[in-house]
Amino acid sequence: MSEARRVLPGYVWIAILACVGVNLATMFAAVADLRWLGFALLYDAAHITALGTVVVAALRLRTSVSGIAANGLTAAAWCLVGALGMRVIELAAASRHADLFETFVYLRWLLRLVAMVGLVVAAKRAPRLAIGGAALVLLHVLPPPVWTAIYRTLQQHGTGVYVMNPIIQAVVASVTEIGLLLLLLGAVAGSRTLEPRLAREGLLLASRGVWFRVIASLVAMAMTWMSFAGARTETWTYLVMALAIVEVVAFAMFGIGCLQASDADLDTLPRGLTAVAGVTALWCGAVTYAKLGWMWRVMAGESSSEWLDMLTIVQPIAMIVSSLLLVAAIAGYAQARGDADLANKARSGGVAFAVLVLFAVLLTTVFGVTRSASTTAMFAVVGALCGLAAQVILARTCAAASESIETGPTIPRARVL
Repeated sequence: MSEARRVLPGYVWIAILACVGVNLATMFAAVADLRWLGFALLYDAAHITALGTVVVAALRLRTSVSGIAANGLTAAAWCLVGALGMRVIELAAASRHADLFETFVYLRWLLRLVAMVGLVVAAKRAPRLAIGGAALVLLHVLPPPVWTAIYRTLQQHGTGVYVMNPIIQAVVASVTEIGLLLLLLGAVAGSRTLEPRLAREGLLLASRGVWFRVIASLVAMAMTWMSFAGARTETWTYLVMALAIVEVVAFAMFGIGCLQASDADLDTLPRGLTAVAGVTALWCGAVTYAKLGWMWRVMAGESSSEWLDMLTIVQPIAMIVSSLLLVAAIAGYAQARGDADLANKARSGGVAFAVLVLFAVLLTTVFGVTRSASTTAMFAVVGALCGLAAQVILARTCAAASESIETGPTIPRARVL
């Protein structure tokens, strides 16, 4: 067990503990009737973050084991990815295609069941963990008719008991994530540690994720200007959905890169900061991912967007925190290695990033609220340019850190007096 604890990435613990906390908050919000639909979206984002973190861990840890354990981890990871995809399709097709919705519900249940079987097979070397984890995960992969019967039973007892519906979901989700953690512990029991080169590859992946976000920001800025000019087209909805998907991919790349760097056996790189930065970035991507199905319904005029915008302010703040944590980790690494150039670049880049982002927020939320549409459009574009510049600085800082890990600290130039 101690070997498994040493190998299992620390970010898995962070993600699942954070998710349990969010699920508990969802429960209290449901009891107090505090716009629990909005909190349900928060719950979805937390659950997706936990499952996504398990997917990342499974794909990373399969290189540390061999044979049936590696195959089980691979199958579980990709089945969980498929189950997350089915969730978005369910939400988008729920109102128009009831029969199609039912099909996707059963398909998602089947994928989750196969994922659980794969994890159990991978954890067969630790029978107690495999049995305990499977028993907990089984609560979340009950057949859809069983859940339907439970919900109908609750509905028959009136609204006072029906509020237990989201509470049961939150409790079951928390228990499920603990079960997934136990299965991962059993799967990697006695395996070897990962290699330091992962830090270089992870930071490079994080840099590429930021560049993806830069591209999406450029397109969004052009669409914003077109919107103020009244030049919307019939393909506007598809463009918005495509940009949201690109944003999900960008956050996933950045988060996975940070988590991969935290996996590395690199004493000079603060693992805690990179792990929290990675999980926070995955949560940002999960928020966008959880909103995809509802975004489609809102743009189709089938649902209200009032509670959908609940996390519009929280998500950018979390993104800023994630970025600054990674910059702080890079600065700490550079100082520990004696790389003065990288340390100065990370510190100045962090300050510039924070200033530009705050200026962009002020432009778009405070100064941009005017009666003139042209002035509002101008402030929105200038704010987007500031945010764009901040992302470029972050991408270049990550790339510089990756290059420093590969080549080692630079030798300072001698000055002739």
